[in-house]
Amino acid sequence: MLSGLLLCVFSLAALDSVEYRDLLPYQGTPVSMEERDEQGNLKIASTYVDKGAWHGFHLPDTPS
Repeated sequence: MLSGLLLCVFSLAALDSVEYRDLLPYQGTPVSMEERDEQGNLKIASTYVDKGAWHGFHLPDTPS
């Protein structure tokens, strides 16, 4: 059982992350946004994300 576990660990370690580099087919740069909040809960749209982020955050202009 231990040898099977070691075999799995070493085979997973051998996988190269390059194989998964373009797994999701997202390309391009956003130039506009769609209003998707039908209830009006979002006053500021979530459009600012960095490369590879699954979500973005807004920081206020003032500290208050």
